[in-house]
Order: sequence, then C-alpha cells, then structure tokens
Amino acid sequence: MRISIKECPCKNPNPHRKLVVWIGNIGVFETDGFFTVRQGKWLLNRILATSDIEQTSTEKEATIREIEASGLEPGEFTEELLANFAEGLKKFPEDKHAKMVELAVLDGDFSQDEGQKILTLAGH
Repeated sequence: MRISIKECPCKNPNPHRKLVVWIGNIGVFETDGFFTVRQGKWLLNRILATSDIEQTSTEKEATIREIEASGLEPGEFTEELLANFAEGLKKFPEDKHAKMVELAVLDGDFSQDEGQKILTLAGH
C-alpha cells in the first residue's frame, strides 16, 4: 500500500498537504489537508489504526520521512487543536480511540500528556 503526500491545490493561502493512498485496483484516496508535520503524522496514524490499509514498517518510515521533508512547520498543539483532535476521534468507533492515540504517542506525534488530554476530551 503506497501512501505519499502532495501539495493541496486549493486556494487556501496557508501551506498544507494531503496524504494520497493508492489502494491496488480500487484507486486513489486523498485525505483532508494538514498544515503541520505533527498533523500529518497524526493523520497517517489515524488511517493505519482505523482502516484495513496497511504499511510495512519500512513503508511507514518512508511516509513519515516524506511528511517531515514537506517543508511544513513542525507544529505545536494548542488546547484548541487538541480539542479538535478529540472531536475527530469521536467519528471513529470508541473501541479504536485508545489504540489510535497510543500509536500516535509511540510514534512521537503526541506526548503522553497530550494523548491523555485528547482521550479525556473525547470522554474517556
């Protein structure tokens, strides 16, 4: 499964990217835009934790390197952004929430405290 990034062609003046997922014979899927490296890593982890899309560790590392080389800001998570992540988390089955956050913490996308705050804001 190939996942890469591309510049978003929309008119938003703030630099941002999208993840592009090639799914065999099915086609191509593009995610919503992300504005920081941290958001891109979170989005990648969310896709891998909540779907049938799989990547080998080598493929995932390559995607992460591509996100890190995107030229976007590293990104610090504000309270508002953590609340937005918590709201986004609620769109997925509740039994997946802890796994999604755990993967993001293990990959260094969030600190343990940020991960716990997201889960708390999501009602856990």
